[in-house]
Formats: sequence, C-alpha cells, structure tokens
Amino acid sequence: MKKDLEGDGFFVDRRPVSQFPDLICLRPGEPCLVECKTHRQDFSQEERQKLMELGMTYGADCLLAYKDGRSIVYESVYKRQR
Repeated sequence: MKKDLEGDGFFVDRRPVSQFPDLICLRPGEPCLVECKTHRQDFSQEERQKLMELGMTYGADCLLAYKDGRSIVYESVYKRQR
C-alpha cells in the first residue's frame, strides 16, 4: 500500500505497528491519513471514529485501505473541508 501511494506522488511515512494510523501521506495541499486492514470488516466503528477525529483535527483526508482479492481498495472515511 505504501508503494502504491508513493506511485501516486505521495510522501508516505509508515508508522510502527502499534501506532494509529498506519500511514501518514503528504502531497502538496493534500494531507491524508490511512489505516490499513487485511479485510474491510476488521475496521471497527471505534477506529473509524478515531480516524475521522484525527482528520478533522489536522485537516486531512482519511482512508481505509484493504485488499479485495489481489487489488487494494481505498475507501474514504473522511473528506477534509477545502
């Protein structure tokens, strides 16, 4: 997922395993926080709320990333106000 986002022009900081969120992604004018899960259902409502709160606090878009077969799916959790 990190390489995928870097390929889209983001600078990506991968956080230690126990840190939340998993990735902090930066591109001029487009901060983004990404939580990575193996399956969509592994993303709890509490994690969703926490990610949204971080996005609101820091003015960042928030995404859930998970694998669906061989492809990576990016689901918007929060879209920052522009």
